[in-house]
Amino acid sequence: MSASTPRQPKAPRTPKAPREPKSPRTPKARRPMPLGVRIIGGTILAAGVATVVVAGTLAPWPSIPHTPVSILTEPAAAAASATCTGPLLAAGRNALDAAEISVAADATAVGEGEQTLIPGITGGEFAVFTGPAGGGAAGAQTSSIVSADLTGFAASICPVPSFQSWLAVGSTTTGAADLIVLTNPGDVAATVDLTVFGSADPVLTPGGTGIILAPRSQQVVPLAGLVIGERDPMVRVSATGAPIVAAMQTAFTQTLEPVGIDVVAGAASASPVQIIPAVVVPEASATGAAPIEVRVLAPDANAIATITATRVGSGTPSATSTLTLVAGTTIKASLTDLSPGTYVVRVSSAPAPVTAPSDAAADATPPAPTATPSSAASTVPIDPTAPVQIVASAMTATAAPRDIGWFVAAPAVASETPVVTGPGATTTLVVAAGDEDATIVITEEGGAAPDERRVPAGGSVDIDVPAGTVWRLASDVPVHASVAYSGPGVLAATPVQASADQAPALRIFP
Repeated sequence: MSASTPRQPKAPRTPKAPREPKSPRTPKARRPMPLGVRIIGGTILAAGVATVVVAGTLAPWPSIPHTPVSILTEPAAAAASATCTGPLLAAGRNALDAAEISVAADATAVGEGEQTLIPGITGGEFAVFTGPAGGGAAGAQTSSIVSADLTGFAASICPVPSFQSWLAVGSTTTGAADLIVLTNPGDVAATVDLTVFGSADPVLTPGGTGIILAPRSQQVVPLAGLVIGERDPMVRVSATGAPIVAAMQTAFTQTLEPVGIDVVAGAASASPVQIIPAVVVPEASATGAAPIEVRVLAPDANAIATITATRVGSGTPSATSTLTLVAGTTIKASLTDLSPGTYVVRVSSAPAPVTAPSDAAADATPPAPTATPSSAASTVPIDPTAPVQIVASAMTATAAPRDIGWFVAAPAVASETPVVTGPGATTTLVVAAGDEDATIVITEEGGAAPDERRVPAGGSVDIDVPAGTVWRLASDVPVHASVAYSGPGVLAATPVQASADQAPALRIFP
């Protein structure tokens, strides 16, 4: 038996050498795209995007209707009030303090409602009449004075406080001494801004900006402190925080002789048609003065204003004038050759209304009035419905007693309205109709038998009413009314103003 041969151990495997990594492929160089092709491609892409955007804009988008939650509520009505200006004032009587304001003469106030006297300027008092919400408060005041620096008769309504009003009277030329009286009858402070319109651009001076008017107080601002040398200014009074009452006391002196005084409360807001129901031409006008001078302003847009002066009771104008108005600047027309009497002055920035013929006596041929030339070019764009603001003035004869009168537009009234006449002169109620025939009813204080009158469209009537009383005026359509005062050395008229109405309902969005 042969012996087996032992196995030889296997030799260990030799490890394989690691493979070397493959070198990355070198990319082929790309050939740049021609510039023209890129421009065309970009243009096509932009046009496509624009097409998608426009299509998305024009296509109807789905909408979900949603009505916001709201509540209709009527605020609690505040008590109605009418605030008088108070006594006549004088400036410059103190040789040591030319700016000092003093009381020159007291005023007598008559009104409807509960009367309260509140301390005013320099120890004077002003009256406030209050009544139930929605009406029941109205008033008027009168005063007269004959002194070395002031003379004349002044009558003024006691207006309902407001946030904006216009003082369209006075001037700052030589001989004028005009004072703006600001009154806050409420319990909340007010901030007042005064903007003066005149022959140039409107002026908002530092002295008339940010005037703080404390509750139940008065302040006086001399008109000459706002603008100098302005013959025909108009002042817009704007209040924030609380409504106020603004008035202008205007006095004039010729060759060191006082020739008249008046107090005029803030006029009605600007409107395309303005009516002054009672402008009085005295028996003998002052030498060199036109019987009626009418100051007109279009605050916001250029306009052409037609002015007519028609004797009360007539339907035929006694004088007509047309003015081109430049927005923001005042202009004046002088209506000459008017015989003594009471006239209705109408100013319209729209075509003049057609008035009904009347058999009452009137000037047969309207005289050609002289109008202050306008600085407007004939090519200025005209707004045929631009709102305008107006005031008229007149002066008595050169012989004493002297007086001047300022006459402002009256707002339209229809519902039963109180008519207050102040004491001290003969008083006449003048009612002017608009474009419709009106039937008016006048009721005496105490509810005596009413007096019913018909007023033709464009016409007017006058009714004698006792001084120092409260009457009621009602009409089936809106009319304009004023109380005219007359007598020796008396030249004044006050507009009839509607009582304060209850605040309208408010819609609240919580």
